[in-house]
Amino acid sequence: MNGDQKLDPYDQAKQDFIQHFSQIVKVLTEDGVGHPETGDAIARLKEVLEYNAVGGKYQRGLTVLIAFQELVEPRKQDADSVRRALTVGWCVELVRGGKGRRSRGFTGWGCSGGGRDELEMNFSVCFCALAVTGTAISAEG
Repeated sequence: MNGDQKLDPYDQAKQDFIQHFSQIVKVLTEDGVGHPETGDAIARLKEVLEYNAVGGKYQRGLTVLIAFQELVEPRKQDADSVRRALTVGWCVELVRGGKGRRSRGFTGWGCSGGGRDELEMNFSVCFCALAVTGTAISAEG
């Protein structure tokens, strides 16, 4: 695609959605990666998020963004509101989506054995979604 062509609205929303993921990972992991007690767990969480969340169809998360764009008046769609919609979309995608869920031999979020490992990782992903949502909402002021 050359510089003069524009993406259709859906492709643009998808591109914006995918690009926002790095901010989600940063919020969840930047303070903890080097921590002596939790650094290994945070590094593993980052690895699991990056492996499982990126590469799917993003239908659930994109629905949040597209619904926001369709339902909120254009004058109220400032950069901060769009960022919050992207963040909530990723929370939905993390909790309910991800390419690793029940595929390629994994029972969920990178845990091959299921059971306790899968349960712990699912709790971690849910906690991440809550942490990111709280960050997005508290940024509202």
